[in-house]
Parts: sequence; structure tokens; C-alpha cells
Amino acid sequence: MRRLTIFLALSVALTGCKPDKPNVTEARAEEASRRAETAKAAAAGDPAALGALQTQTDSSDAQRQTVVATIGESSITVDDVLSYIERQPREMQARYATHEQRKKLLQHLIDMELLAREASARGLESTSIVRQTLKQTLARQLLADLDAKTGGLGEITEAEIQAYYDGNGKVFVRPARRRAAWLMSRTQEASVAARKQMMDVITQNPNMGRQVFGDFVVKHSVDGETKALRGDLGWFFADGKNELGQVRVDVAGAKAAFALKSINTISEPIELDNETWALIQLTNEHPEVVQPFDEVKMDIQNRLMRKKQSAQRATFIEGLKAKAKIEINDAVLAEMEPKSPGPATPRLRLPNPEELKALSLGRGVASPANAKGKPIPTDPKLRLHPSATRHGLIQRIGKEPPRVKPETSRAERATVEEVQEKMRRDKAGE
Repeated sequence: MRRLTIFLALSVALTGCKPDKPNVTEARAEEASRRAETAKAAAAGDPAALGALQTQTDSSDAQRQTVVATIGESSITVDDVLSYIERQPREMQARYATHEQRKKLLQHLIDMELLAREASARGLESTSIVRQTLKQTLARQLLADLDAKTGGLGEITEAEIQAYYDGNGKVFVRPARRRAAWLMSRTQEASVAARKQMMDVITQNPNMGRQVFGDFVVKHSVDGETKALRGDLGWFFADGKNELGQVRVDVAGAKAAFALKSINTISEPIELDNETWALIQLTNEHPEVVQPFDEVKMDIQNRLMRKKQSAQRATFIEGLKAKAKIEINDAVLAEMEPKSPGPATPRLRLPNPEELKALSLGRGVASPANAKGKPIPTDPKLRLHPSATRHGLIQRIGKEPPRVKPETSRAERATVEEVQEKMRRDKAGE
């Protein structure tokens, strides 16, 4: 209290002097620059800089212990507030940049302190969920402290990074990809005839190879799925699969596509796995790409650090197990039954592409099997609703169910008839 009185007296006495307002921005910039230079010198091994850096850290740690709020015998420090902010994702931390936002956060921490004290007073600390949560938090903090003692990324040497790069070459290689289109025929003769006619047209128009191939696909291909796409199969690797692992073309077709030497060239008729024949046209290609060492160096360094931390964690936990006396009652574990979660919420089954195709043609689609495993017969009333093309939904279109009139008493019927008769007379002017 005395300090506050002195401070106010000095403030009043100096009001008339009106000294120049210090430039806080420049002061902060100079302080940040000074700290950066000190840290740089400390990293180079300068003993004086190391001592100065340690002094700065100690001062910062002391400031974090300053109390910003008290709740009875409990207190909330600067460290409590900053720790809460620092645990948030980086993009979320900016919301606490202003004084008003930090005041709201402090109020939240006060509310949490009051609720925690009340929960403790009610004996909730002894519940299993609280004990498990506390143990999980302590375990995570212990492992985080253990990870911090690994020394950081600086302990991963250049030789280790290079050895990992050389020993895992396939990880840093993007395989070649190709994009192709096909014209599918049912017989070899039909495929040969289509290729001959196509090549005759392309010979007269060499720059129209893709256009001509697409036109022939629309007219002659028997594959309804790719016919609408002018035969396009999309991108795929040498095994015929795309980046999502979906099969775009069988092995024979993929092999034929990768054998083509230049864009827009067309293969000879290829027999596919389903005993059909196809002409393959190469429409685009991406060669194999090897990521250079400098491009993936940081990624490898992080991988090795995580691997090192994981091994250190495993060793540490095994050491704790060796010191502890652990007994497991397997019979009790086998007999216990978790509480039933209750009936599952029914989920809406959306039609697959084949069902949508059938529905668009006015055909019924068999519903999924019922709970007893018996298939439900095809419903001819199942049709595409106009909104299905936008929302991927279907609805059953049929007659409305018959309405059942509720039973009425004799007195109610008499009253209704009397009212109806009065309305009829009023209308007739009687």
C-alpha cells in the first residue's frame, strides 16, 4: 500500500513535466535484436553470451511466477495463463493478443479453479475417470520431458541423414504415371477393324489423333462407363492403380499403355482379363521423379528424431517395468463385460453408381439385406427423386397410406350434424 501511495505521488508531481513519450516499438525491436545476437553468440560457444542467455531465461522464469489472481488460498500465475495459451495451436494463440481477450481467458481459468475446488469438495477426485485423466496427463508430461532431453534436431548428424536417404531410396521416388484412353470391343476382329478405320482417318488428319480416337469410342466402344468420357481412364501407375489405390485398368492394359512411346499413339488390339479387347491411346505422362537430398533433408531429420525419441521412450518404459512388480489377473479380464452402448443408430444407405444408373433407366433396385440376412425383393416403386441428382438421395414414390378416421362418440356426431344443418339453413336464408 505504501508503494502504491508513493507511486501515485510521483505520478502527480511529474505530470507537469510532460516528458517525451518513449517509442515502445523501437525499444522492443532493439531488445529483440539484442536477444537474437546473444542467442547467436551463445550457439557459437561464447561463454559470456551463454551466461547472458542464462540470465535472460532465469529472469523470464521468475516473471512467470508472478500472481495475477487469487481465489481464496489458491492463486493463478502468469505461468498458468501463458501455459494455457502455449498449449493451443499456433493459429489459435493469436486470439489472446489483446488485454481484453486475456482478461476473458483469466476469468475462464478462475471459473475452472472454482469448479475444480467444488468437484474436489464433493469427492470427485476419487472417481476412475478423474484418476485416469490425471495419470494420462502426468504420463504425457513425463514423456515430453524425456523427449526434450534428446538434445533436439542438432543431435542428428549429416551422416545419419545421408545414410537414411541412401538406404530408403524408394521412399523418395515418385513412380512414373500415365494417362490413357481405351476403346473396348467384344472380339479381336472388331478391335482390329476399329483400329484400321481409325488409323485411316488419323493419317489424313495427324493433329487430330485424340479427337478421332474419342469420336470412335463414342460410336463403337462397348464399355458404357468410359464411353461417356470418350474412353478416358484417368491417371494410373504401372500396376494400373491410381494414387488412391483404385484400379483404373487391368495389368494387361497398363502394360500396353506404358509400352507406348509418345503421346496420342495407339496400341495394337490388347486382350484384357475379362476376355474383351481394347485399343489403348496414351494421352499424357509424368516420368519418374526422384526427390533430391536437399529437398527432403529436413523431413529425414524429423523422422530420425521421432524414431530416436520413440526408442528412448520404449527403453525408459521397459526400465520402469523391470523395477515394478506387475501382476495380471487374466481370468477377471476375460470375464468382464463392458456396458452395452445400446442400439446402433440406423444409417441412410445411399445408392451406388450402378444403382443410380438402373434408377435413371426406370428400373427397380434391390434393397439391402434385412436384419435376418434374407434379401428384400426388388421394389418397382423405387425411383429417382428429382433432387437425387443434386443430393445423391432417393425416395420411395407411391400412394399415400390410407388415412384412418378416429372414432367419435354419438354425442359428438350429433353436435356436428346440428352445426352443419344450421350452416345449410343460414346459406339458404331460412
